Amino acid sequence: MAFDTAGAANLEQFTLLAKNARGRACVALIQQVLSNKKLFVFRELLDMPNVEALKDSEHKEHYELLRIFSFGTYSDYVGGWPLF
Repeated sequence: MAFDTAGAANLEQFTLLAKNARGRACVALIQQVLSNKKLFVFRELLDMPNVEALKDSEHKEHYELLRIFSFGTYSDYVGGWPLF
């Protein structure tokens, strides 16, 4: 399987945007990331301080959704559906 440079470029763009995104802007960024058809790796975003700050905020369900896409399974996603 060849390395997808378009996906890597998209991930880099999103990580740069995440450095300054907070609150609702960070939520919108997560929604864009999860909707991107070229991205399949989300750990870099999950580790960003601004994204991590969501887990203790009113936007914690978006942090949890990103965590499930990073480490979870389909069963985790379906089981957490009421949150999303």
